[in-house]
Amino acid sequence: MTEEQMLNICSANPTNRYICKHLDDNIMDMCMDMLLKLDANDFKEINPDAEFDLTCLPIPYDKINKDSQARQTTYSPRVKQEFKKLLNLINKEGTNKEYSYILAGLKEDKENYTDFSPMLIGTNQAVDYDWERIKIFLEEDLKDINFSIFHTHPKAIREEHKTLYNEHKEIFEEFGVKPDGLNLSLSDIYANQYLDLLCKEYGKDITPESTVLMHDGTLISFSTKDGIKLTSKQNFEQNKQKNKEQELNL
Repeated sequence: MTEEQMLNICSANPTNRYICKHLDDNIMDMCMDMLLKLDANDFKEINPDAEFDLTCLPIPYDKINKDSQARQTTYSPRVKQEFKKLLNLINKEGTNKEYSYILAGLKEDKENYTDFSPMLIGTNQAVDYDWERIKIFLEEDLKDINFSIFHTHPKAIREEHKTLYNEHKEIFEEFGVKPDGLNLSLSDIYANQYLDLLCKEYGKDITPESTVLMHDGTLISFSTKDGIKLTSKQNFEQNKQKNKEQELNL
């Protein structure tokens, strides 16, 4: 891909322009390096018949700058139990889908997130958030709260997903990208950027996060208010294994 084609992709529409304007140098440079090695004809912005666009670029979460001020995110027992249920669902055929939720909690509480409210169920490759419901939530008198949009990344079962990664594995592996369901995407990052914008429009002085549960049990949170920052990373894989053992002993 030429530099001119890269610039055309990044400026092709308001969404792409907003994403690129609000990415930090670290992630923006990585995206440009990825695009430079890819075929422009794989992108709808250049080729109307293509299957992918800029938001499909996979982003390895290990490459995101860590928030030095953040502490490990904590969850109430009820929220943890929901995570365990979802981890089993996204590793089983038929229920391996992307589920979205709202996470919330008071900053004065012992756990960061105590409320877990379901939104939409997507496909095994995509999900959307109920933005009208989020806007209603933001209309409330919110202050001193933790707020996150949450979704799952399910395991591909029987056949691979149709993704940029699977089309160009060798290229993306150079950047530390893992198999499907174990990365973020520019689409994930844009969702939180949009949430930042909504919080500003509604006059909410909060730093919202996005939380993603991946099918290997990795649970990560990130923010985009001041550059893209990884705010938490932990793993529920041991919990998943314990659940399997308990099921076998029943």
